[in-house]
Amino acid sequence: MGLPHRRPPLRYTTVPTELCGVTVPAGEALLLCYGAANRDPDHFGGDADRFDLTRRPAAHLAFGHGPHFCLGAPLARLEAAIALQELLTRFDLQPAIPPEELEPLPSLVACGVTRLPVTMSPVHRAGRKASR
Repeated sequence: MGLPHRRPPLRYTTVPTELCGVTVPAGEALLLCYGAANRDPDHFGGDADRFDLTRRPAAHLAFGHGPHFCLGAPLARLEAAIALQELLTRFDLQPAIPPEELEPLPSLVACGVTRLPVTMSPVHRAGRKASR
């Protein structure tokens, strides 16, 4: 199963912009690597490249920035909070394979794995039957 073809995430400079000591003229295309976003250890900590649901919230670009900030961000956050809380209180999730067996996503712009198999077992709480 191949990955869907998408347009590269190009952005264009509107004014001359300095990036890492190089001046990029106005009107130049920049190819963004979203997989690198939010992974700066100076800003997000030494383990910034590790997925951690308990990490302290920090400023990030997941919903855009400035006038391009996503109008649906509050709804997306609420939906994610409810879904994760329900999932994690009802089920014990464990990785189904060792981390070294995960296959990296073949992408120039995104960071992730092609699949993330887990095992799920119901969490049994006193006074409540585990639902199927």
